[in-house]
Amino acid sequence: MTTYSKSLYISNEYYELGDNMIKNVGKIDKIIRIILAVVSVYFANKYSPWIYILTAILFGTAVMGHCGLYKPFGISTCPVKKK
Repeated sequence: MTTYSKSLYISNEYYELGDNMIKNVGKIDKIIRIILAVVSVYFANKYSPWIYILTAILFGTAVMGHCGLYKPFGISTCPVKKK
């Protein structure tokens, strides 16, 4: 039986895994997303409730630390832990 570790080796760098998602949102990126989520709540209240969808996406990606759109483009704002 093969056991798998909790890290993924990609091009000489290790990324921590959590529930099969690689964390690719860094600390500053999280702060910016949370600020934009708070601002979008204001605009959702003032203009359209549909903006709450954007709010949920911004806040959700900040809390989880994973942005699905970053993966296809190979973007990561998270500091890399080398082992």
